[in-house]
Amino acid sequence: MAVTSPPVPRPARGEGPPAPRAQRPGTALVLALVAAVAYAVFAAGAIGLPEETWLQVGLLATGTLAAAAWLLSGHLAVRTSPDAWAGLALLAAFAAWCGIGLLWSVAPDAGWLWLNRSFAYVVAVLLGVAVGASSRRGTSRLALGLLAVAVAAAGYALAGKLLPGLADTAGGVSRLRAPLGDPAALGLLCALGAPLAMAVAAERELTGPRRAAALAGLYVLLLCLGLTYSRGAVAALVLAAGVLVWLGDVRARAVVALLLAAVTVAPALVLAFGDPALARDGVDRVARVDAGLVLLAVAAAGLGALLMAGFALSRLEGDRVRRGPLSARRTRTAVVAGLVVGLLVAGALAARGDGGVRGALDRAREDILETGGRPPTGPARLRSPNVGDRWAVWGEAAGAWSDRPVHGWGAGSFPVLHLRYRQAERPAATTRSAPMRLLAETGLIGLALALGAVFLLTRAAVDRVRRTPAGPQRELAVALMAGVAAWLAGALWDAGLETPGLAVPALVALGALAARRPETGVRPVGELTQGPEAAPGARVLDTDAALRPAPGLGARAGPPAGRIAALAGVALLLGVAAVAAALPARSRAKALAAQAASATPAGLSAAATDAQLAARLDPLSERGPLAAAGVDRRRARLLDARGHALEAVAREPSSVAAWAALARLAEASADRRGFVAAAGRAVALDPLGSEARALAERAARFAAPAGGSPTATGTPLTPLTVPVAPPAP
Repeated sequence: MAVTSPPVPRPARGEGPPAPRAQRPGTALVLALVAAVAYAVFAAGAIGLPEETWLQVGLLATGTLAAAAWLLSGHLAVRTSPDAWAGLALLAAFAAWCGIGLLWSVAPDAGWLWLNRSFAYVVAVLLGVAVGASSRRGTSRLALGLLAVAVAAAGYALAGKLLPGLADTAGGVSRLRAPLGDPAALGLLCALGAPLAMAVAAERELTGPRRAAALAGLYVLLLCLGLTYSRGAVAALVLAAGVLVWLGDVRARAVVALLLAAVTVAPALVLAFGDPALARDGVDRVARVDAGLVLLAVAAAGLGALLMAGFALSRLEGDRVRRGPLSARRTRTAVVAGLVVGLLVAGALAARGDGGVRGALDRAREDILETGGRPPTGPARLRSPNVGDRWAVWGEAAGAWSDRPVHGWGAGSFPVLHLRYRQAERPAATTRSAPMRLLAETGLIGLALALGAVFLLTRAAVDRVRRTPAGPQRELAVALMAGVAAWLAGALWDAGLETPGLAVPALVALGALAARRPETGVRPVGELTQGPEAAPGARVLDTDAALRPAPGLGARAGPPAGRIAALAGVALLLGVAAVAAALPARSRAKALAAQAASATPAGLSAAATDAQLAARLDPLSERGPLAAAGVDRRRARLLDARGHALEAVAREPSSVAAWAALARLAEASADRRGFVAAAGRAVALDPLGSEARALAERAARFAAPAGGSPTATGTPLTPLTVPVAPPAP
């Protein structure tokens, strides 16, 4: 129950009490998570090694420290709803399923990486729960931190377009992609951060500078998103804005902020889309520098117009505008009307083309279903229905799933499956869709576990957001939920689950939203607010807080033995996970060092040592044995090299690189039978690969030499006649 007390004199600056000890671990945890997200974003999404390893080790170390603060001092809490606990259990079960899949995986080394990745995702959600459950403002601070990271990434990407003479992050490519390395991922990050900027800009209690900063951040995010030319990111932004309007309390203000930013950013986008120096790839750097300066001037003018418009609206609004059911209803009506008008305009434009609306729909259907087409690389891709090779790779994933529908081929195995099921020689390392990839790699069981985890966590988060009292913290929570919705949409269409730089912030936010907030207690002096029922200057107190023990009272007697044992168990588990995450990265580093050292005769001895260490560090990967085989071949030890190649094949029987290396060694040692068998196996695993078919052609000629007469020329067999072993089940 809450009472009001008379006003208390404000202490002099520097004389106020410090922040409660219970808040310090929560603030430190927020800072650690924001730093981890920033590292993942600026480390190209933390997809490769060792970048992902550093991210995982950082999360595991943060989890160990958070567990100590939770179990020993009680300064952190881990409270959430039964739905969220069930979702966490399913996510942990999915991680365990990735580990079990190593027993039958066709790419066990990739399966190990996915086991580490999925376990790190579980830790990320738990840390998010700790943020939301330990501090009333933890979720808000996390949201602001994620917004800062998104704006920083967008500004870094824009620097390559606006100032290529100082920071050429674009590298002559028109689509922005740095620092994540993928335009779709960068656009999705902007879509995740845009609703946060909208919510901050729509907050009533904000002062002018803070609101101006939020509007500027929204402008930067929209400009960067537009220059990625990502249709999926645009759709994700629309979905995020819809969630913000659906759940938020300041709908009209948020929509106005988005519309103002969109209108003022339009001139810069029109210029960037129309100038060949900005919209084409491979343009000379000097031309890009001049065009970038012009774009910078236009963008600066648009930003200035946005800030002036925001200031003018704030002056007109004053204290007279109040939220109510009528304003919410009008906002929803305006949004629906805008969508209807947009559809009508699109239909009118389509009717002007050949064949009218029906012809436009037929052409769009043909472009969407075209498997070998490529969408435009410039701004025209925004209006092109061509989806590239998505239908092709989805068909490959569906074909792989139909062969193993229940348990799949093993987590992370799609790059190997792609070689078997592809219909054209084109590289594809991902399906660009999380459900399709999970179906092919982990089967129905893995898909059910992953989708069930996301569904339960999302339901718990939405329920908790609905229960949050009205105010700025609720608006930031709603915006965070809108950003999570954008990430979920991106996972369906683009890179979402397999990019830690996007998945970690979304999962941390999901955990924070699903957490049970601490009960309102006596607020520190720095957090005193004016309640609507309180007299001016009164303190708002919660007398129920007196019933709760002060944090740290029980610490003098020492924590119970059970908590110490629990902390030891958690530390042991997370330590084992950190070692498991570090071994593949260390093995890769040693294998690369062996390849580099073997380039000179003087480094062959050190290269052999590095290659052997690489093989021992990662017993599931063929990388170490192949490096050792290369070193032995340079040392003219063909038998030893063949032994290492056989070890690589035994570790990964589905590795085309391992079979190709074995075939080349058989060719060098004049082992006709081994050459034919190894080349045939490589073709079976990669029927359309040019390297495998070249090996098969040489093997066919080797198996059928010229006739015995001096004038005979012989008739080499075609690669199709090479004996081909069937793929392993």
